[in-house]
Amino acid sequence: MAFTPIDPYGADVLARDPHRDAPGAPNPRSRQVHVEIGMVLEDVGSGWVGAVTRVEKSGGVHLVELEDRRGKRRSFPLGGGFWLEGQSIIALAPLPRTSPG
Repeated sequence: MAFTPIDPYGADVLARDPHRDAPGAPNPRSRQVHVEIGMVLEDVGSGWVGAVTRVEKSGGVHLVELEDRRGKRRSFPLGGGFWLEGQSIIALAPLPRTSPG
């Protein structure tokens, strides 16, 4: 019976980052989420929390409009810098609607 060494690192030690990919990682990767009307997001930079009321493309940039609990509305560019249910996300434009039939 021959001894076969076990390589805990695999073929490429840089293929994955345990600080971002492992369960319970201290700095996990942000997941990509297609926003939907009514979804509650927080803009991390400003602390603004609100429900998505619309998504528009203005000047080549996708913007998401958030309405807070007092009815005030602000727009933010889609992308990184949002939280959804306490987790960091990258907000993407909604998926195109498909018509039935």
